Amino acid sequence: MPLSRSTLSAGWLPDEHFGQLLIAAVVEQSAATSVGKPIKTGAERMYFPRLTSEAPADFVAEGADLPLGDPGLDDVAVIPAKVAGLTIVTSEAVEDASPEVSKVIGDSLVRAISAKIDQAFVGDLPAPAPKGIASLTNVTDVTGSTPDNLADLDVIADAIAAVQDEGGTPSHVLVSPGVAKHLAKLKTGTGSNQPLLGVDATKPTVRTAYGLPLVTVRALTDSALYVVDGSRIAVVLRQTASVEISRDRYFESDRVAVRARARVGFGFLHPETVAKVGVALA
Repeated sequence: MPLSRSTLSAGWLPDEHFGQLLIAAVVEQSAATSVGKPIKTGAERMYFPRLTSEAPADFVAEGADLPLGDPGLDDVAVIPAKVAGLTIVTSEAVEDASPEVSKVIGDSLVRAISAKIDQAFVGDLPAPAPKGIASLTNVTDVTGSTPDNLADLDVIADAIAAVQDEGGTPSHVLVSPGVAKHLAKLKTGTGSNQPLLGVDATKPTVRTAYGLPLVTVRALTDSALYVVDGSRIAVVLRQTASVEISRDRYFESDRVAVRARARVGFGFLHPETVAKVGVALA
């Protein structure tokens, strides 16, 4: 059922502004782009060179041969996949609304695309969706088959150390809404009302664990959280992200099609710097 004047409660943004609105809002709203490095490209795919092992080096005696060898080199290919949505609007809603009314439609499309990006980012969705964290086979599993009940933050400290042991710099803690709520209720001690999580003074709504911001991802379940090095995660966005308007397909019913689309892919350049913590909330 198309949107019409009677159901469209906000404005219609001029279509020449819509492409910029979409790409900016997706980058702002997506947890994936707040954690990883957003990279915009017009290419079909991107390759990220990766060093898998160091060149040899050792102490040598005077005149002795130097250690000879090459570093291990390969690359990670990222092919952005299309994520899109379609909304049908009556011509009357388009023509009679003020120039600012389409924010309702634009926001809805942006939220839907952002949610799908995050679902793919932390998940293991079937093709054509890009593969995410849950698809990685060589993450650092901190808890193994014994999930933690998160009575304190010790296991997060273990995950931070695990990322550092792999040469990474921990940057974010990814949690589900349920885990975020559980951690927010932890206190510094018995009988205390002081929360165990820290607060970023520059962003009062952001909770921190050992100085790392907690990023709530709705697509995550309560069974795991992750500590990651965001500098080693590439989020590749095609520059063709846009919202487009067409009157052709629904010409006979005098309706307008509004299509939003983006293309996104993920490159996990050092999967071992993703530390997984199994969780068992009481």
